Amino acid sequence: MTSSAVLSGACLVVRDGRIASILEPDVAPPPGALVIDARGKLVLPGVVDPHVHVDTPGPENKPLGVYSDAFENMSRAAVFGGITTVIPFVFASGADHPARYLQAYREQAEREAWSDFNFHFGIVRDADVEAIPDVVKLGVRSFKAMMDYKKQGIMASDGLLAQAMREVGRWGGLMMVHAEDGELIDALEECVKDAGDRTPPAYARSRPAAAEHIAVVRALALAQDTGCALYIVHLSTRDGLETAKAARANGQSVVIETCPHYLLLTEDELQPERLGPLAKIGPPLRQQGDADALWSAVRDGVVDLIGSDHAPRRKADKLIGLRDIFAAPFGGPGLETLLPVLYDAFRRRRLPLTLLSRVLSEMPARTFGLFPRKGAITVGADADLVVLDPDADWTVDPDRLQTNAKYSLWAGRRLLGKPVTTLVRGKPVLLDGEAAGSRGWGRFLAHGAAL
Repeated sequence: MTSSAVLSGACLVVRDGRIASILEPDVAPPPGALVIDARGKLVLPGVVDPHVHVDTPGPENKPLGVYSDAFENMSRAAVFGGITTVIPFVFASGADHPARYLQAYREQAEREAWSDFNFHFGIVRDADVEAIPDVVKLGVRSFKAMMDYKKQGIMASDGLLAQAMREVGRWGGLMMVHAEDGELIDALEECVKDAGDRTPPAYARSRPAAAEHIAVVRALALAQDTGCALYIVHLSTRDGLETAKAARANGQSVVIETCPHYLLLTEDELQPERLGPLAKIGPPLRQQGDADALWSAVRDGVVDLIGSDHAPRRKADKLIGLRDIFAAPFGGPGLETLLPVLYDAFRRRRLPLTLLSRVLSEMPARTFGLFPRKGAITVGADADLVVLDPDADWTVDPDRLQTNAKYSLWAGRRLLGKPVTTLVRGKPVLLDGEAAGSRGWGRFLAHGAAL
């Protein structure tokens, strides 16, 4: 299955890590070949997850806290979920030159990776902006700035963001933004705290939909002024969506991403008797109307792609939020569940599986200059394939997931459909539900020009 067609009974021939041919039904595979029998199952292009957080070298007192997954088990979790390429964020820390930090981390990741990978590079300091040409020369052309998290010391001012956008645009890159207004959020958070409410539901009131909408407007204006392509990560609101959609209609280069939790969950999950602090995510979960608008945008092709926003934390740290939600870290794991949760959701909504392949594989690969090597089932493409059993009836159990977080936004959810085999460049790294690969197989992929 691809983003444009569903083939029945075809045989894929893989040679030297690439798809060598696609045989018609009933044509026998070459003699002596290793045969993976996928009859009764779906074969999809490997998922490209454009939104992944992982723990990186640096001080333990990182501004947003420590992620529970290092690169090895993060990428192992990816292949268990049918994800063959991950693109995590790297924010340089310490006194070393930002590009040297990135190069050193790339070398570490190559020793640990189960899946292929690239990076997005974080913009926090003037030094990060100055390093953009060197980062591009290392094969990374996507950059991220935070428009919030001022208290944590990583919020990019409009001046720094504009400066970065000019440089990114000059090098033909892509500027990604976490679009929430940090000044507004901090003021509202103090108001909520002053009122004495530190329960999980109070978190959503401190980060209203207006905070995202304001930041989307500002980011679009800055990107237009500087001539830079803009990528809005984890868009969560109807108003933000409509504003980005209108800018695109007016000719602006805008990529829109959302995540499964904004499509399928609401802020009701913050109630302590439900997920409570485990559902503390930035931006927060929203109203049902926002989810409905996002589903319509997915269906209509307005949302370009869907990422996991895998941001795993130590469960004990998250549960601090039962006492004080503002003391708990942001984020939750999502790699292994990205494809099965969305496959189940698309099936229930009777959306075409070609659309699922488009938002999870083709468009992420196109956006980051990896298509058609990645994100496609076509002759010459890397043999990044996932075999999904459409009849697998299972319940998400956090203790059985590969992430170190040991919690999940989807815990207890019954799903129909599960990845059972994953190939990265022709090598089975997951086979019949069991690990078949090892660290060090994954390769760094230079980010080419987007299509």
